[in-house]
Amino acid sequence: MKSGLKNKNISLLALTALSMAIIAPIAMAIGNSSAAATYAGFAMPLIPIIGIIFILFASAPVLEYTKYIAFAGGYYGLAELGFGKAVSKWVGVGNLVTEIIGSGVLQSTFVPFVIITSVLSAFGILLPIWVYFILVISIIGWGYFTTVRNIKLTTSFIVGVVFAEIIITVGASLYTLFILPRSDLTLGPFLISSSPTGIKGIMLGVILTGFLFFSGYGTGLSYSEEAKLPKKTIWRSIILAILISGIVGVVAMYTEAVAIGKTSITTVASSLDPAVIAFEPHIGPVFMAIFIAVFVVGIMAVTTGLFGAAARLTYSLSRDNFFSGKIGKYCSELDTKYNNPVHAANVILPINVLSTLFAALLMIHIYGYLNGIFNVYFLAGSMFVAFWYVHHIVPDLAMIRALPKKFGQRLTQPWNFFVSIICPIAGAIILIYSFVEGYSSLTEPYFGGLLFVIFSLIAIAVYVIIKYFRKTLGESFIDEKLENELKTYAKRGEQ
Repeated sequence: MKSGLKNKNISLLALTALSMAIIAPIAMAIGNSSAAATYAGFAMPLIPIIGIIFILFASAPVLEYTKYIAFAGGYYGLAELGFGKAVSKWVGVGNLVTEIIGSGVLQSTFVPFVIITSVLSAFGILLPIWVYFILVISIIGWGYFTTVRNIKLTTSFIVGVVFAEIIITVGASLYTLFILPRSDLTLGPFLISSSPTGIKGIMLGVILTGFLFFSGYGTGLSYSEEAKLPKKTIWRSIILAILISGIVGVVAMYTEAVAIGKTSITTVASSLDPAVIAFEPHIGPVFMAIFIAVFVVGIMAVTTGLFGAAARLTYSLSRDNFFSGKIGKYCSELDTKYNNPVHAANVILPINVLSTLFAALLMIHIYGYLNGIFNVYFLAGSMFVAFWYVHHIVPDLAMIRALPKKFGQRLTQPWNFFVSIICPIAGAIILIYSFVEGYSSLTEPYFGGLLFVIFSLIAIAVYVIIKYFRKTLGESFIDEKLENELKTYAKRGEQ
């Protein structure tokens, strides 16, 4: 059997920070709170509260999977154990496209958008377009640089950034609450009656946006082979990341609700940065500038996590010999110094650069400079989430077969039935409904992005089918690894 990633340096703290970095706790006070206010109004903190429950419920199959085996391929490993190589490779390549969009177009265009619009708003100066593209390339370069370095240094950076996000978000919230009149500190935001659309609007908000606040939490799965005691730490880290990020979101959204007031809550829904509206009058422009700076650095941490995940997915698919030939062999080799998938990162880098430049130039050509840099980020975000639905639903459903077939567990036991039957089916229904509702009335360019996602998934399926009939789907590293581990456990039991 081929060897895997041998670093065992990633602790529970670092794994939790990895998942939290992708969720981005500080974003709960910015774009996420705007989405929550759109559906729940003054009751916006209820969206992340219920969202936590939904995402933990829908993710139970994946969490259970991590208790049995650590696999750098993440989601597609569970799909392989349940549905076989063809379906799993389709999931794996789709997941890889998701991580490429996330680490490339999505994150690298957001920081320049924030900087350019902030400078324009504060000083009335529109930075030239070449500055935008230099910033874009720099963010991608940062993701690459932190991927090919020692994983301990990379995770230390991520842990530091996540701590800064928590401190700055919770700190700004508590300070604002402290100086607000006591009469403003009401329990209204936690009451369903405070929502203008009632429970229906709140639940619609949870389904369409609430649990999507936590999308990307599974990025840590790709780092599982490098974790300390992965079967004990991976699932714990994901739960901790969701809970801590959610609590930060609840605190921030409650503060924004009471600081702005029920009568003016619509300003949160219509704002790109509700934190500025809620916090800046109380904490001052200097502290608000620090808040925004931490947010920008937080986005750089997201780039680091997603770029590393893309490299590890590429390495895993190449190790399986699904990506064959010279490039596949090259990507399956690890760096001798850091034992990192540096070769895979070398392949991802030009793909990220070229795809991002193409998307940005296309949007700017069609919509102009400012509207173009706005649309390219939100277009990438809508595509990222659309792909995420697929590589989440299929592995969840795969647990129905994987648990009895591969893990040797009886479905008649209550917990096994819950995690392999109830959660996958109910989770799939929620995700499919969310997808249909969220993507049924898209305008351009987002409808074009959805078509790209659909055609990409079809193209990947055709590619996998061709490889299936040519018998070139490759090997199943996870099957071999699981079989070997089960044999080891059996021998220990005999002794």
